[in-house]
Amino acid sequence: MRDHYFALDELEARVAQARAELVVADIHAVDLPVLFSLFGVSIELAGVLGGGFAGAYTLGMFTRRANWQGVAIGVAVSIVLTTLSWRMKLVHAYFYLAISICLCIVFGYLASWFFPAPQSLEGLAIAQSPRGSNPSAPGK
Repeated sequence: MRDHYFALDELEARVAQARAELVVADIHAVDLPVLFSLFGVSIELAGVLGGGFAGAYTLGMFTRRANWQGVAIGVAVSIVLTTLSWRMKLVHAYFYLAISICLCIVFGYLASWFFPAPQSLEGLAIAQSPRGSNPSAPGK
């Protein structure tokens, strides 16, 4: 009689384990598509909203003519145009970041020509020489 109770306990344990494994498998089956969908949305939003700011950084680092007004216009235009291309599904989501960066650089640089140039770029542009060095000095 005692062996029968142990077999019943073991059977109940196996049924409980099978139920737990089924629940875990169901959760994974539902969560994986949701996670991939969230990943795609995060890539799209990073491209649409974040590309303009990366373009602003690039514009300020590699040009001497860019000013804050042009950069602000470049960021705004890149966000608006990239959002339009996102809503119309013109390209794959991975291209939004590159498109947004390029739009910010182009429109920001062009808009900077409509405003006065910055007075001093001391230590800001990558093409400038470091403080205290004279690139036209002999031996350089």
